[in-house]
Amino acid sequence: RGSDVARRMTSEERDAQVLSLLRAHGPASRPELQAAMGVSRPLVQQVLARLRDRGLVEMVGGKARSPKQRWRVLEG
Repeated sequence: RGSDVARRMTSEERDAQVLSLLRAHGPASRPELQAAMGVSRPLVQQVLARLRDRGLVEMVGGKARSPKQRWRVLEG
């Protein structure tokens, strides 16, 4: 199953997957990323926090836990 493969991915592979999804589809919510990846909420939160801390993504369009919250890739 796809979700089993996603759970076996390394942190670097998950980070790359999220960045790829955001680049291909534009800003996305945590639930949208979770559904696209087939992984748990905590796992997506960890990936987003790691990417945010590295300056690769930012939250736009709402406060944390807001239904309007979206994540986007920071380029350059």
